[in-house]
Amino acid sequence: MEIKEFGQNMDGKIVHISEVQRGKGCNCFCLLCKERLVAKKGDKKMHHFAHRHKNINCKYSRESELHQLAKLIISTEKRLWIPSSEICLPDAKAFMRKEVKLERGGTQKVTSVELEKRIQDIIPDLIVTIGGETIVVEIFVTHQVDEQKKLKIKQMGLSCIEIDLSQYKNKTIDYETLERLLLNENNLTTWKVDAWAMEVQPLLGQYKEELIADDQNYVYPHYCDKDGSFSSKREINSCRRCKHCFSTIINTSGKNDRSYCLSKLGALEYNNLNNKLGLKR
Repeated sequence: MEIKEFGQNMDGKIVHISEVQRGKGCNCFCLLCKERLVAKKGDKKMHHFAHRHKNINCKYSRESELHQLAKLIISTEKRLWIPSSEICLPDAKAFMRKEVKLERGGTQKVTSVELEKRIQDIIPDLIVTIGGETIVVEIFVTHQVDEQKKLKIKQMGLSCIEIDLSQYKNKTIDYETLERLLLNENNLTTWKVDAWAMEVQPLLGQYKEELIADDQNYVYPHYCDKDGSFSSKREINSCRRCKHCFSTIINTSGKNDRSYCLSKLGALEYNNLNNKLGLKR
């Protein structure tokens, strides 16, 4: 028998079995089927919730509880951690090429959230609005977002993130730990479709600045704040470690090394790029 550790009280708050009084007085409901629960807190078995009526056809499982908990935390707290966007600006001649990291701002306020609302022929776990952007949120416990679903979301012009909780499906995890994982920086949340980054990528080329090194191997960028202060002169080898640099060309002759720089854009973050590129988000 799988142990049901969590329920939802009369106020809509998610509670652990240890937080409620014994028996029917717990006044709790099943996270999955919304039927009334009873708190089993005897001396012999592990404390747990059970349905008050035994003939309830509830498809509860540890996976379904974890899945439901994650959705309720996001919808209740109205916050969500969003990873940075990363895009590649290819240059066929580049000696070194890297992805450009676009900051999203980390933990974001969710202005609206809808649970399991059908859009065309898919039913996402959640649809959230963050800063005017609609994002599909999928909780991965047993099933990942497949390529077909990604394609459908992409064709709708929406973004999609997946939160991977699969490692916890056979482990005990308390509410506070799960809340901390979902609402703070983590390595569980990834972009499956990043509509914003796809819109930004083709627009960045107009801000690309080619920097050609002089005889002392210095380049002179339009603006450089690599070390937190303005600089119009930079040793080209240090460009490779800069957030604004997306490729460098090193010539075997040691002369005319080049770096391709996005420093004209300033901060590579969501609000600034929307303003600079004229995106209505």
